[in-house]
Amino acid sequence: SSAASDVYKRQQHILNGIMRNIVSEEMTLKEFKGKSLIDDLQLDSVALMELAAEIEERFGIHLDEAPSLLELFDNYDKLLEYLQQNAADHNVSGKENVRVWQEMKEWKV
Repeated sequence: SSAASDVYKRQQHILNGIMRNIVSEEMTLKEFKGKSLIDDLQLDSVALMELAAEIEERFGIHLDEAPSLLELFDNYDKLLEYLQQNAADHNVSGKENVRVWQEMKEWKV
């Protein structure tokens, strides 16, 4: 459905924004897709902790409940899929949604 597609895009955009803050503002979605956060993007343990904390705050989930954090962080696509299956969209506030949609327009996502 269109609503599900909108939620998916919003979640992907939030994750991309977090990734850009931690990895590089210059990176795009195409550069994240299919990549290992550890091997390809060279995130160290401090960056991974920062990423986990930001994801938990923005998506309203607890990553310590994930089956394998290492597996999640080994692949951007797996991480996004996990977030889409487990994130409660209602935890993303209306104010956050407005900000996300504005950013998406700017990035032409």
